[in-house]
Amino acid sequence: MLTVTLSDDVSKAAETAIRAYLDRAVIENPSLNGAEIAIVRGDYISIDGADEIVGAQLLAAVHQIITGVDAF
Repeated sequence: MLTVTLSDDVSKAAETAIRAYLDRAVIENPSLNGAEIAIVRGDYISIDGADEIVGAQLLAAVHQIITGVDAF
């Protein structure tokens, strides 16, 4: 299970884009092995359920998506 926590100020549009990105990532990345994805809301942005390197890559991508979608 890959759990992504998004802060309350992340828009629904960004959440949808993140979901699409993660759906593809769990298929393409063998270390995620087709993991199920849960997106929850919390106080900060985090990713749990991936190894350290993949988790850092996913977290960086999530931040880029939020910046791109919520910049306006």
